Amino acid sequence: MFNIILKLIFHFITFLVISFLYDSDDNLSERMEGSNYGTVMN
Repeated sequence: MFNIILKLIFHFITFLVISFLYDSDDNLSERMEGSNYGTVMN
């Protein structure tokens, strides 16, 4: 049961981080320029 709670917390934190990176897409694109990830985001 405790492992399930840890997984939920981990996924929630991951979701928050992804949401934060997605909101600051412009800054992320500038930093990742020239990489595959930056190309996908654009």
